[in-house]
Amino acid sequence: MEFPKWKDIPKPIRVIILIIVILLLIWFGANIYRILRKPPNAHYISGGGEIPEGWTPTTITDDLFNVISGVFTLPKTKQLIFGQFNDLNDNQMIKVYNDWNDRYATRSIFLGMGSYGTLTTAATEEWNYSVIGADNEAEIMKGNLKRLKLK
Repeated sequence: MEFPKWKDIPKPIRVIILIIVILLLIWFGANIYRILRKPPNAHYISGGGEIPEGWTPTTITDDLFNVISGVFTLPKTKQLIFGQFNDLNDNQMIKVYNDWNDRYATRSIFLGMGSYGTLTTAATEEWNYSVIGADNEAEIMKGNLKRLKLK
């Protein structure tokens, strides 16, 4: 089977092929940019509290990701997870922030387009439409991230 030459392809089909190629190039470029712009890690602060030996941020980071990325997360679940974050000391919060940035900041939201950004960005953009405390815990969480100057 022989492929037709470019000039033998009807003009409307060539236009469609060019549009598809351009869209694919934009999509690849956006994904490469998203991956390369990973945010830097924040530094721990003196007097910010000790991180208990053996403690890892993985569980709470995963829970935060599930709550923030979930479409129909129950408000009570949001309240619980945001409250767990708010109960951490400053250095534990920084460790969760760094873990989020390492694992989720550049993860694509949909079909490779967009990303969650830093934990602060994701928490700021999260909808909290509850009357049972999730919105309050979210505001406390955002306040903690702002107080620690985590962007």
